[in-house]
Amino acid sequence: MENKVLWYARQGAVTYSGAISKGEQRIVRKVREEGHPLVIVLKDGFPKEGSENERYYKPGGIYFELCSEGKLLLLEALDSTYELEDVVKETERQLYVKCQAKGYAYSPIPHNTERWRFMAANVMVERMVSEK
Repeated sequence: MENKVLWYARQGAVTYSGAISKGEQRIVRKVREEGHPLVIVLKDGFPKEGSENERYYKPGGIYFELCSEGKLLLLEALDSTYELEDVVKETERQLYVKCQAKGYAYSPIPHNTERWRFMAANVMVERMVSEK
């Protein structure tokens, strides 16, 4: 998977990820080190509206540098977006397919879990970048 993602990035594709798993983090780091553009869907989101940190928030470290260079876009989905019917259906479908591919029976998981929200965030980003 890593070589495939890097190949597409080198061809001009924009890579997007939640960068949650160790494997994703490794691939994102390589894409970043090669200087390709990235979209990161923040799993914990930005500081909440009205919080002390919201007014002065800026990403730290390498994320700040990449944002200032126009090579990184940080996104956060609104909670209400996770509840959209088409997002729920597609997320459930993708989770079902993943279980089938591994030979597991699928049991729906709560929509407030990190796993479900991560898959739903991927569905949202796929829709944003698709040509439909």
